[in-house]
Amino acid sequence: MLDYKNVEFIHKFKDFLDTHSYDIITQKICSTNYFINPLPNYEYVKRYTKLLEEKDAYLIRLFLLGDKISFNKAIDFWGAEIINELIQLEVIKNDDNEFIQTNEIIIIPYMAKYFAVGVPYYYPHCRNKDEDVYIGPDSYILTNSQICNRSNKILDLCTGSGIQLITGCEKAGWAKGIGIEYNPDAVPVTKFNVVLNRMEDLIEIRTGSLYDPVKEEKFDIIYSNPPFIPVPRGIKYPLCGDGGENGLDLIDQILEGYDRHLNDGGWGIMVGETLGDSEGPFLQKSLEKYISNYDVTLTLLNSIDLSTQSSNVSLLTNIVNPSEKRCDAKQWLELYDKLGATRYYSFILRCQKKFVSQIKIRNYADFWKEENVPTLTNKYNFELEGNKYSIMLDGQKITTIDNSIKEFLLLCNGKDSLKTIFDKGIFSGNIVKQEQIMEACAKLELMNIICK
Repeated sequence: MLDYKNVEFIHKFKDFLDTHSYDIITQKICSTNYFINPLPNYEYVKRYTKLLEEKDAYLIRLFLLGDKISFNKAIDFWGAEIINELIQLEVIKNDDNEFIQTNEIIIIPYMAKYFAVGVPYYYPHCRNKDEDVYIGPDSYILTNSQICNRSNKILDLCTGSGIQLITGCEKAGWAKGIGIEYNPDAVPVTKFNVVLNRMEDLIEIRTGSLYDPVKEEKFDIIYSNPPFIPVPRGIKYPLCGDGGENGLDLIDQILEGYDRHLNDGGWGIMVGETLGDSEGPFLQKSLEKYISNYDVTLTLLNSIDLSTQSSNVSLLTNIVNPSEKRCDAKQWLELYDKLGATRYYSFILRCQKKFVSQIKIRNYADFWKEENVPTLTNKYNFELEGNKYSIMLDGQKITTIDNSIKEFLLLCNGKDSLKTIFDKGIFSGNIVKQEQIMEACAKLELMNIICK
């Protein structure tokens, strides 16, 4: 368990990361994905470290990948003092005096801030696949959707790593903040992250369920990225993602508490996912039921078909919880059918407490659907330009893309649907990459590179 009480050593660790440009090196490695997905591709980063100076390569391998590195090399690079302090903090462990390794965590840097989180379940050395402290692309979506108004007090529900609270308090003019975390095993890591970012004078972490630990306290902003996955009864869903059978159990409780805990003019900001049908997302019914006198904007970011969603969640469940009774996609499809769902959406919700009652829905999710068949509008050439590719037509550069988009375009034969393309080996199982490609399709269509 991380020692979050040794403030002096934790501050020295932050200074160490700053001094060795850990965030800047990570930005270079991750490129545009740095702002989209906090968890970089393990194999790609491992290969990339071969291009770095040895000292920087060891820094990235130890803290970003969680790899074992030579104990003596670490001492040579950084000195015995910081290594021994990190061992005392239980950030790293030294089992045999030959190697050191992080203690079931990695350190994610984001805009000069640092967050200890669980090792991703798909990293080769991960032992605790159902990590207690989750961070993912949805965490960054919420972080990038925060309110920048000066505020006095902020609440973060289901705080996890604390990224929303730590960044949100800064954006609100160094407001006071309270983070609520239900999982007691996650709380020491959250508190460690607060100190690691020198926010211990502003932020308090409390253990409990949603609003219970704040009683009748009121806030200017309430952030939440709650568990939202619809899960059939009897299945243990991993990664703290179980939102009940309809996925709305915790979301409804959060919405219902806005009136009691938001100041007039205050904001409720939530990121999540929801089932829906031909009339729209089921979340809309919750908004109509639980909140009034609010100016509400529900932005639908992406959507996927239920066959893909059921396959994704059943596969993840079996990988992370191999000791549990195996489940299959059919169990989720039966649940979706019982609920009358036909689509699965990701969303950003912004609610401001006003003397008005209106719900605006912006649907950016369905420009391209998985049943659409992408076709190249011309015969393009792809020229390597650094670590990107230029799309060329008749000797003229149209735009620049990364390798995954290039590989996707090479599969756009005018016959296969997006779903068929995604099921092919290069994209199969990579949900984040599939969603990025779905978003890219609309932009590629606007540039007349592909059409439906």
